[in-house]
Amino acid sequence: MFIRRIFFSWQFIASFALPLWLFVGWGFFGEGGATGVLAILVGAPILLLGMLAVSALTFFRGTVRDERAVSWRDIAILLPWQAAIFALGFHPAASASLVVLVLILGLVAFWNAVWQLLADTKRRLAGALDGLEHEARRRSAPPVGFDTPRNPGFDAHSENVIIIEEKRPRA
Repeated sequence: MFIRRIFFSWQFIASFALPLWLFVGWGFFGEGGATGVLAILVGAPILLLGMLAVSALTFFRGTVRDERAVSWRDIAILLPWQAAIFALGFHPAASASLVVLVLILGLVAFWNAVWQLLADTKRRLAGALDGLEHEARRRSAPPVGFDTPRNPGFDAHSENVIIIEEKRPRA
């Protein structure tokens, strides 16, 4: 649980730190060139938005907010994605395959977050509806030990009972 909670907080920090690392890594390890700089200038903000979207979708899950911890599946998908982004900062010039890996893992992380959000919402909604149905049944049931005309043990002469029959004229 400790690792899952740490990763819950880290995902928001990583959304800003890893795109910033691409700029820093390019400054230290980059080989120069206008194409690479342009790729970083365009790619880092897109990466920032993508990571924030995945973090937000993960945070919107009720179970994640309740536990303040991500799932193990989230860690299994987000950790390689973030490691690939980190590695991209070290090898910005000769890393077309690493960029493709970052893109693929980003898409996997996004759709995983969407799928888990929908599954968690469906599960929580079903639980809430079951609770409402149970409460409705409990309220509509007669009190325990009380005989009603629907029950065969009802005897109108055993207690003082007033029966009012309503007759409506036919129109």
